[in-house]
Amino acid sequence: MSNDSVNAQDEIRRIRILCWLAEQGRGKYSIRTFAIKNWNLWPKSLINKKTIDDMKYLAAKGWIEDEPTWDQIDPRGADISRILAGITDAGRSKAQDLQRVRTDKPSRAAACRASVLWWLYSHDAVRSGRSLSERDFFEDKNSVYGGGQFSHDELLAAYTWLRGRGLVAGPDPDDAQRSIYTYLTDEGVLCVDRYEGQADNYLEAVERQQSDRSRGPVINIHGGQVQMATGDYAQQTMSVGLATEQLVLVIQGLAEMIRGFQLDSGQEAKMEKLQHDAVADVISPRPSGNAVRRFYDWVLECLTQGASAAVSAAITAAANGMLHDAEQLTHTLGM
Repeated sequence: MSNDSVNAQDEIRRIRILCWLAEQGRGKYSIRTFAIKNWNLWPKSLINKKTIDDMKYLAAKGWIEDEPTWDQIDPRGADISRILAGITDAGRSKAQDLQRVRTDKPSRAAACRASVLWWLYSHDAVRSGRSLSERDFFEDKNSVYGGGQFSHDELLAAYTWLRGRGLVAGPDPDDAQRSIYTYLTDEGVLCVDRYEGQADNYLEAVERQQSDRSRGPVINIHGGQVQMATGDYAQQTMSVGLATEQLVLVIQGLAEMIRGFQLDSGQEAKMEKLQHDAVADVISPRPSGNAVRRFYDWVLECLTQGASAAVSAAITAAANGMLHDAEQLTHTLGM
């Protein structure tokens, strides 16, 4: 619902106050009438301050009328009987929307996926060392939708969907029945940065760009994509066009290929940092290309550790294409 609530409890309380006011009709009502049956939504201290903050937040959104008397109330107290509020037409419309989405399963599923992405993004959980848990999610405002919280099953379904499409990483869903630990991939960061966390829109855009592109290094070309085979004929498919999203996919794909060389913990840590820095450079408003060059050099260095000729040729071609397109991107945006 918002990005400026403090936590899940604040978010739920504000939504439910708004919905309650919508049920009361016109006029102003004491918030204490609502609170009598809902004290569990308030913290044990600073009740006045929290309630006044709620009112000012809802008023700033245009959902309730601004009330000058709020500033005359002692924020240190606990008697909220003097705190009055009246809903606006915009607030009534918002409350109706909230009521509707509570039972709309497709909307809830999409919202839960977006909430997971925004939750991880807002806490900078962009690598395994910064993974967040299910408990962290349910303490965060992003776990709230339509006046209540998503369930564990909804969170697990969203995690499974996002993980299967490469937007988040973490344990296999079958191992996450009891608790979930996860973090954003580079693609997940792009999804939030460019598409406001709307995963369907992001994936459609990537698919459209992949199908529209026909240039790049040729190892085996299928619809403008480069196919590289490793191990037991496993394949990594990457498109190496100029688009920022495509460059991120190439960086991610190269990193996955190099991880197949059984890196030690130190090499793995270095790989994660170089990959993260390369993506950060690519998606920045004015990319320099320096971080991509360091990542490129590391990839070629890893090839000296015993890769087969076929694998080495495939990875080298893709890495050269990545560097070429990154230089073009730098020339276009970094000047």
